[in-house]
Amino acid sequence: MDRQIKVVIIILVVNFSIMPFVSNYYAYYLPQTHSFVLQEQGISNETLWGVHLYKYQNGVQQLMGTYESFSPTLSVDLPYGYYHYAPITPPGYISGVSGSDFHLSSSNVAPQMTLTFLKLYTLYFNESGLPGGSKWSVALNSPAGIVTSQSGNSTIEFSEPAGIYGYSVSQTSPTRGSVPKYPELPSTVYKNGFSSVVLRPSSSTVHVDFTSTAYSVTINISADFQVNTGNINGIGLQVDGRTVYSQFNFSGLSYNPIDLVLPNGTYQYSTHNVTGYSITNGWGFIQVNGQAANRTIFYRYHTQNLG
Repeated sequence: MDRQIKVVIIILVVNFSIMPFVSNYYAYYLPQTHSFVLQEQGISNETLWGVHLYKYQNGVQQLMGTYESFSPTLSVDLPYGYYHYAPITPPGYISGVSGSDFHLSSSNVAPQMTLTFLKLYTLYFNESGLPGGSKWSVALNSPAGIVTSQSGNSTIEFSEPAGIYGYSVSQTSPTRGSVPKYPELPSTVYKNGFSSVVLRPSSSTVHVDFTSTAYSVTINISADFQVNTGNINGIGLQVDGRTVYSQFNFSGLSYNPIDLVLPNGTYQYSTHNVTGYSITNGWGFIQVNGQAANRTIFYRYHTQNLG
């Protein structure tokens, strides 16, 4: 009897509070969920890792949140729908994937995915043979593609997972020679230029030996300048587009030779006119082909015909 009275009272309250004011009735349901389980591999114990979770809304990814864990397993209850996750990679590791899509519904089994992290190790390239400040580079064929690093120091390093890597070495700003007052570097060839290296679960070092292939090039200047003519104290030349100078030696009434270091090739040179003097070999080309080369420029004083 008591049970019937209680039921009647409840019905009367519901009818009194709803019926006079509401013309439509609605049913509300809690969304159905699935557990999204992600298992990590490769990370040391007690290392924090995680994922950014995105839900697709009208085909657009909307960030739902960030989920992290110190344990190997991460589990999140999610409503049915289409999702994407992107890994949060701990320092010193690289993720095997950049992310993945997944679908949760009543008709599929809750996905259990494995996310692999690879520990990074240092791969060193140490060069010898280049003058100080030389710029050189290494192109490494890594899992992410060709990675290039350049340096003006003697060491270039990469952080990569253990494995076998192909690489190539080059100068990033090679020149055709070096001339006084201009710090360009001699052209070089290199050993260990194209090869592969095994990066073990520690660190590995590749030694790159650069060897100069440049040769001595001397430009002599012969002149009968007189001290009292007041002519300039240096002769400027253009060699391969760069200006070099020869200084006048008053005691010997001669100019010092210009000494260059140039690799194989053809180099154009020219000098400027000096009033009152004729010039022989004042411009032309110097051929360097596996040995030293030289050229002499002649300045000869001449008197003006008054007629």
